[in-house]
Amino acid sequence: QRFTTAPRMVNHLLFVQQSASRISGRVILARLLNRFIHMAISNLHLRSFQHALETASALKIISGLTNLNHENVANVVKAAQQGGATFVDIAADAALVGMVRDLTDLPICVSAVEPAQFISAVEAGADLIEIGNFDAFYAQGRRFEAAEVLSLTEETRSLLPSDA
Repeated sequence: QRFTTAPRMVNHLLFVQQSASRISGRVILARLLNRFIHMAISNLHLRSFQHALETASALKIISGLTNLNHENVANVVKAAQQGGATFVDIAADAALVGMVRDLTDLPICVSAVEPAQFISAVEAGADLIEIGNFDAFYAQGRRFEAAEVLSLTEETRSLLPSDA
């Protein structure tokens, strides 16, 4: 069956998923369909994200680079989605990314100042990475000068190369 719009495809997949869930012994099929549905919905959000960037209307909600409290981050993400955010920004922590991925299909940006943290966060489902939120460290007296930012960028690119 051909679908003229992505939302129609998603609705059809949701119906198939619900039907598969009712059949005992079809747990694997239901899980695969859940993942496929998530990918389809995420694709819709990523297209919306791209449009928001192109029209300068993107709204990013940041839970905080040092905020690893799952309950607090979950509340921020739920509020962001309800409020119409384009994407959310959380600490680069694989467990946190997995929890947020289960809550929303919005694109997830992860922030860190240690490039190695990005690897597991991306593997857990992060869509974007950000070296930054440096202000979280200013109260500790830590500053990020241009040479360090360049080094962090080069290390990040070596760990997670782009296609560009």
